[in-house]
Order: sequence, then structure tokens, then C-alpha cells
Amino acid sequence: MKKLLFVYLLLLVVSCNSNKEISNDNQMDYKIRFEQLEAENNRKDTLLTESIIYFNEIERNLSSIEFNESEINRLSSNKEGSKSSDKKVLFEKIKLINELRIENTKKMKSLQSRLDNMGVAQKEFKELIIRLQQKIHAKDQTIALLEEKLKTIDGKYSNLFSEFQKQQQVLNEKQVENREIISAMNSVFYAIGSEKELENNQVIDSKKKIFSSNKIKLNEKLNDQYFTKVNKNDFAELSFNSKKGHVVSNHPESAYVIERVGDVAKLKIKDPAQFWKFTKYLVIVTY
Repeated sequence: MKKLLFVYLLLLVVSCNSNKEISNDNQMDYKIRFEQLEAENNRKDTLLTESIIYFNEIERNLSSIEFNESEINRLSSNKEGSKSSDKKVLFEKIKLINELRIENTKKMKSLQSRLDNMGVAQKEFKELIIRLQQKIHAKDQTIALLEEKLKTIDGKYSNLFSEFQKQQQVLNEKQVENREIISAMNSVFYAIGSEKELENNQVIDSKKKIFSSNKIKLNEKLNDQYFTKVNKNDFAELSFNSKKGHVVSNHPESAYVIERVGDVAKLKIKDPAQFWKFTKYLVIVTY
């Protein structure tokens, strides 16, 4: 169905230009663009399908936790619950609950990491995550009450719940560490100003021109304190209070364009992957 849609769109574009001469290169550009759109659409469909599976698995885990919680309450309330066989069952069920809770934690973290890539379904996806978090939180509260009850029977039960808390802490620490790594990977920096201003702040060295060109060279002892840090995924354009600007850092010219709107110039990044391929530092000299 999707392929038929893209074929239809391609035919529509061609028919709209039937009275104009369309080169083979232009037709190839259309084809490549449609293929890119289809690939992106398929990727989002895959993300959504996998996420729905995760939602269902978390719901099943919560149901299983509730069942095992009821069994623990039943066994621990019986006078015979002090028997070694019953204690063994209790230990196994507590361990199972812990495993299911850890599994839910991992799946929730995965779902949250997918949130930014859900496109038009992002709002609904976020609402589902919030509702699921509320269910998990409510279940955590009932398990906390169960833990308090089991403490009065045997302190060893409480030790099992403590083991869960340790595993949860490790997962949270890993999440923070991963978030910091991703943040560092996505961090880029820019500096903008007149040639004199940038030179005075050790960003460029206008006295050293690149051989066989008149291009300004960046200072070998680059003052990174002068740069502004941004996330490259959120950084698509940059306006500057000047009529003209020139990129002096190493970025492919095909990956960006500088436009002028009135008395203000604006840098627009057309291809982020190519733009940041060679350097994380963007330097613009204004005139």
C-alpha cells in the first residue's frame, strides 16, 4: 500500500511537470527522495510495532506480579505459612516479582528513549507511557506494603526486596551514564562574531591563512570557553545580527546555506550528518 502511494506521488509530480522538460537527474532526485521518505516511514512503523509489543509485555508482567502478590499474601497469612515448603514458595515468588519489575524497568526505559522518534504518534505515545508509569507506581506501593508485612514474618524476605532495590539502582546509574554519553555525542559548539572579536578571544588566527587560499584559520589553542554549547539534533539554524556572515570552520558547503532576511543573516543546516562530519566546532565571522 505504501509503495503504491509513493508511486502515485511520483506519477503526480511527473504529470504536473508534463509540459516542462524534466531531466533524468531530476527524476532520479525525486525517486531517491521518495525512497528516503518510505524508509523513514517504515522505520517509524517498526518502532511503533515494537513499542506496542513492549506495552503488552509490561501489562502482562503487571498481571503476573499481581497474581504472585496475591499468592504471597495467601501463603503468608496461613498458619501453615511457616512451613519450610511454603517459605521456599514465598522466596521463589518474591524473586519472580523482582525479575518482572526489573524487566518492566528496562522496557520502560526503552519506550522512553523511543519517544522522540515517534513522529505524529508522539503525543498519544507519551500519554500511554504516563498511564503505564502510573500503573507501575501503584503496584510498587502495594508491594511496599507487602514487604512491610513479610518483615514481621521473616527478615530474609525483606532482604530479597532489598536486592531488587540494588538492581534498580544499578539500572538507574547506567541510564544516567548512557544519557551523559549520548549528550556528549550530540553536543556541538558555535562561536560567532567579527573577525577582530573572534581573534581577540582566541577563536581564530587571521594572520595564519590556509595555504593557497584566503581562508581564515582557527586558532591552534582554541578557546572553547568562548563557544556556546548546543544539541546538534535541535540545532537547525542560527540567526546573527549582521548582513553577512562567513563559515570559517570545516563544514561542507553543500550541507548548509546562509540566507539574508532584511538586515539579518541566517545559517540553515540542510544536512546535519554531513555538516558535523569533520568538526564539532562551528565558527562564523560576521561583516
